[in-house]
Amino acid sequence: MCGDKIQLQQVILSLIMNGGEAMATTAGPKELLVTSQESPDGGVLVAVRDSGIGIKPGEMQRMFDAFFTTKSTGMGMLPGEYADRQSTATSDAP
Repeated sequence: MCGDKIQLQQVILSLIMNGGEAMATTAGPKELLVTSQESPDGGVLVAVRDSGIGIKPGEMQRMFDAFFTTKSTGMGMLPGEYADRQSTATSDAP
């Protein structure tokens, strides 16, 4: 699989930062887990999980809309921005 390493790093770093922000206002233990594994089609699956409050069920359908956010401030750049731009990782990139 080929793709833009810098863009992929930015996506993962943004997800980690979002997870940290999501946990900042929660009580109790804070846990952030990043895992990766090869997918059945030869790609890579990356998961970022945190112990933040999560997203409301009614907002799930908008989660991949560009600029959607549940934050009181900010533009909501992920994951919608990168879902719309398919240049992050493509199988035919140099």
